[in-house]
Amino acid sequence: MTSSISPCGKNPISPRKASCATTAPFFVPLAGNVPVAGLTVAQAQDEVRGALKTYVRDPQVDLEIKEYRSQLFFANGQLRNPGSYPIRGTTTVLEGIGYAGGLTDDANLAGAYLVREGKVIPIDFLSLFTRGRLEHNLPLADGDLIYIPSINATRIYVLGEVLRPSAVPLRAGKISLAEAIAGAGGFNEVTAYKRGIKIIRGGLGSGQVYEVNYDDVLKGKRVDLLFLQPGDIVYVPASALAKWDRALSQILPNLSRIVVDAAAIDAMNR
Repeated sequence: MTSSISPCGKNPISPRKASCATTAPFFVPLAGNVPVAGLTVAQAQDEVRGALKTYVRDPQVDLEIKEYRSQLFFANGQLRNPGSYPIRGTTTVLEGIGYAGGLTDDANLAGAYLVREGKVIPIDFLSLFTRGRLEHNLPLADGDLIYIPSINATRIYVLGEVLRPSAVPLRAGKISLAEAIAGAGGFNEVTAYKRGIKIIRGGLGSGQVYEVNYDDVLKGKRVDLLFLQPGDIVYVPASALAKWDRALSQILPNLSRIVVDAAAIDAMNR
């Protein structure tokens, strides 16, 4: 026996793995209505199988998902029709952007992000669109936010051991590392490790990572990093970080909140 259900529920990684069945009873020939509210697909199969045992010897039951009616993703920023959209089966990032009408001419793909369960997922939108790197075309999950900023809304993200981690605007078209850190309230002088500041340029997916000593920048020893570029992420660690993946694990939660706030502001201004 093969049938379909419309699941509800939420899973930050894969909507297929923990989706629960519709809140209405599931009608099964012979057995009648079988309550499956709150169950996973596997649990619902067991319930239907048990209900059929009275009438069928060793019933074989295979339930599959027909439609994710209650699952939504959100698309904000430089999209022609920003808003919330249902996830239909497996909906990828590219399909999600297509549902939202596609990119506007002001879309800044290098500064785009996917936020899932309050955490930025480091995928490279620029490589996905310009180089066809389909490994970045992830399936969307319930509650995901796709945020595409504007090339005109130039920001520097300053995170880590500063007093106010935030997105600092480039008001005069350029900004120095010192000005960006000052715009985020300055260093936490107790915890900031100024000799290992990381500057991520070109996005988290496949951007370039520079490590600088703040004093060297002030003394003019790193002229290449004296002024920051739009979309740069400045991360001030609390201690020397030996591995990039450890730094990334600390960057993502802070960046997520700032990206969500920026998306909300952009949505209100449209």
